[in-house]
Amino acid sequence: MLDEIIILSIVFLSIIFQSIIGIGVLVLGTPILLILEYSLIEILSVLLPFSILTSFINIFLINIGFSLKKINRFNLKLSLDPELKYNFFYICLPSLFVGLLLLKFLQNYLNFKIIIGSIILLSLFVKIFYEETKLKFSNIMKKIFFFIIGIVHGLTNSGGTLLTIFISLYKKNFKKKSRLNITILYLFLALFQYLIFIFLFTIIPDFIEILIIIFLTFVGSIIGNFLISYISEGTIKLIINFTAFITAIFLIIGGLNL
Repeated sequence: MLDEIIILSIVFLSIIFQSIIGIGVLVLGTPILLILEYSLIEILSVLLPFSILTSFINIFLINIGFSLKKINRFNLKLSLDPELKYNFFYICLPSLFVGLLLLKFLQNYLNFKIIIGSIILLSLFVKIFYEETKLKFSNIMKKIFFFIIGIVHGLTNSGGTLLTIFISLYKKNFKKKSRLNITILYLFLALFQYLIFIFLFTIIPDFIEILIIIFLTFVGSIIGNFLISYISEGTIKLIINFTAFITAIFLIIGGLNL
C-alpha cells in the first residue's frame, strides 16, 4: 500500500510538471522509479497511460488559455509546421518501434540507470549550451535527429527531453506555441509507444486503475495550467535544469553501485 502511495505521488507531481512544460510524466517518472528499483517494463505500464491522458487534456487547456480567473473561448489549433509533421510521423514514430523491439530483447542486458542518466546529462548540456542560440538544421540533420529521438524514446523512455530541446532551440515563444507543439507531438509519441508496448508485452490497466488515471490526470493538469500563469520562463528553465541534473547524477551513481 505504501509503495502504491509513493508511486501515485510521484506520478501526480509529474503530471503537474508536464502540464507546465509539455513533458514530465515519462521524463521525470522514469528515472525516479528506476532509482526505486522498478523495472523499465513496470515503469512503462504505469506511466504511459498517465502521460497520454495528460497531454490530451493539456492540448485543450492550452487552447482555451485556462486559468481560475477566466476561461477564454475555445479555439483548437493543432497546426504544425509541415516539415516538423513529416519528420515526426514518418521518421520518429517508425524508429520508436525499433527502440521498443531493442528494449524487448535487450532489457536483461542493459544498465538503464546509466544509459538514461547519461542521456539526460548530455541533453542538459546541449540545452544550456545552445539556450540563446536559434540554430539552423539541414534537412538531413533534422531527419537524423528525429530518428534518434524515436530510438531513444522506445529504448529508454527519455526521448521527450530530446524532443523538447530540439523544438525549443528554434521556437522561442515557449509558454504558448512551443509548449503546445511539444504537447501535441508528445501525445502521439506516447500513444504510439503505448500501442506497440501493449502488443509486445500485453500489459493493460484494470478498471480501478483507469479510474485512478483519469482522476489524478484531470486534477494534476488543472493545477499545472493554473500555476504556469504565475511562473516565469526563467524559473521554469531553472527548475527543469536542476531537476534533470540531480536525477541524472543519482541514476548514474545507482547504476555504478557506488
